[in-house]
Amino acid sequence: MIGLGNRGRGIAEWQMPPYAGVLALCDVDLRKTAAVARRLQQKTGRKIEIFQDYRRLLERKDIAAIANATCDHWHTKINLEACQAGKDAACAGGRSSRCWRRD
Repeated sequence: MIGLGNRGRGIAEWQMPPYAGVLALCDVDLRKTAAVARRLQQKTGRKIEIFQDYRRLLERKDIAAIANATCDHWHTKINLEACQAGKDAACAGGRSSRCWRRD
């Protein structure tokens, strides 16, 4: 799960099914990340790694998919990088409608 504002926190804590196997959480605000990780660990009994930089989360080979609940203007960048890292990407809310590439 990347992005733990209101929408991301709700998805991580209430909408993510127990069998989804949340392995890691990421948000630039580590207070949010630690609080959600603590509650999920209590609920599931699994150790959940926390990240402040989503790129470090994408480096993990054992993560097959990400849920992206960041601000709208980050959706495209994070989703593209997740796909380039071989991950499936689900996105909460609106998506960016344009993508520019610089070579």
